[in-house]
Amino acid sequence: MEENILYVHSSVKGVEEIQFPGKIKITKDFPNQSEYPFEDSSIIMEGVHLGKSIKIGIGVKISKNVLIGNNVEILDYAKISESTKIGDFVKIGKNVQIEKNSDIGEFVRIDDYTKIGTKTQIKEMVIICRNAKIENSSIIKSHSKIGEFVQIGFQTVISEFVRVEDKVKIEPCGLCGNNVEIGEDTKIDKNAKIGNSVEIQKNTFIGINVEIGPRTQIGKNVHIGSSVYIGPNVLIGSLVNIFEGSIIFERTVLMKEKENEDAE
Repeated sequence: MEENILYVHSSVKGVEEIQFPGKIKITKDFPNQSEYPFEDSSIIMEGVHLGKSIKIGIGVKISKNVLIGNNVEILDYAKISESTKIGDFVKIGKNVQIEKNSDIGEFVRIDDYTKIGTKTQIKEMVIICRNAKIENSSIIKSHSKIGEFVQIGFQTVISEFVRVEDKVKIEPCGLCGNNVEIGEDTKIDKNAKIGNSVEIQKNTFIGINVEIGPRTQIGKNVHIGSSVYIGPNVLIGSLVNIFEGSIIFERTVLMKEKENEDAE
């Protein structure tokens, strides 16, 4: 069985802090792909700066001018593209891809098979679960959690203390306020604006250019058409259908008729 090899460019600072399950080779010129098992060999390219206590798995690729903080763990076959910043105490799972010019804050956890787009910012204390996809120029602010198989479109902002459950899809250019909860299998279309402290339960659809005011609660299996305005402190029960262009005023309560009958 061949020994695992980590090839490190001679310009890299902090090599002595690397923990790697194999042999570390310092080099000015990387070998051609035909000269070594490319998938299983790890590479740290020129201009990378490493902090203290860095764990690198097999098959890891770290491109040029990446800055990695202290106590960072990068698991097998992860790929970090050029000019990315990784903060202290970050854990990057297997087969994770982080594209160039991204910024990962302290104490972030990115689970296996997740993809982070170019110029994306992940702030401190964020958890991104496996198989998530965060597209280019998006921002995930601190203390938020992104579930498994979640897709977040480009230039979307997820604010602090947001919880996005599994298999949610948020289309590009969305804005999500603080303390928001989004239930699983929900789809949010382009340019949606969700205020602070909103709760959206599972299997809900929110159309393009929808605005939802703060402290609004939306039940399961709700359909909200495009260009709808929903004011603050609104309560929308499960299975409600809101038509395109509707305006729902502050403190309105909307329930499906069957729910009202059951309540009686």
